[in-house]
Amino acid sequence: IHTSGYSLYVPIGSSLDWNGTDFLNLGGKLGIQSGFSVGETLDKLGAPYEEAAGVEANLEKIVRNRIQGAVLQTQRADHVLEQLARPAVQNQ
Repeated sequence: IHTSGYSLYVPIGSSLDWNGTDFLNLGGKLGIQSGFSVGETLDKLGAPYEEAAGVEANLEKIVRNRIQGAVLQTQRADHVLEQLARPAVQNQ
C-alpha cells in the first residue's frame, strides 16, 4: 500500500498558507499535477486550480507568477526542488 502526503508550495515571501482545513490569503489559482486526486479535495474546498503535466511545470509556473502556489506530493516536489535549486519557491 502506498500513500502520499501533499504540501503547499509558494513563492518565498508569499502570504498564502494552509491551516489544515482552509487556505489563507488565496487570491488566485493553485497548480496540481494532471490527473491527481488532490483535485477532488480542492473542488470540495472551492479552491481554483489548474493542472500541469508534472512537478517541474508547476514549480516553473510559481516562479513565473502564473499561479499563486501549487499542491504537490511532498516527497517528489521536495526532491525536485533540491535538484533544481529553486530558492524562489518553498514548501509551506
